[in-house]
Amino acid sequence: MLIKIILRAVGNGLYEARREGTDTVLCKSRKPLVDSARVLARYALADPETEIAAYREGEVFFCMKGNLSKLAQVTIVVRRCAKNIREEKLKLR
Repeated sequence: MLIKIILRAVGNGLYEARREGTDTVLCKSRKPLVDSARVLARYALADPETEIAAYREGEVFFCMKGNLSKLAQVTIVVRRCAKNIREEKLKLR
């Protein structure tokens, strides 16, 4: 089964995420697929092994896709300081 999450840009890098076919907003976030997965998992709205895909509003093809239980566990760290970004890139090499 595939759950489709529809994303709508609301400004300042934020997206409103809702499940296809509903008007219920799952979250407003800068990382909408991960946060939508957490909401679906937290309230047992879907089986943990379900695939979820994010679609930008009005688009036919998904922009992100993954397993609900794995996405719900993802941690995304955003650093705004250029020095920190440079240090992270150096560590990856």
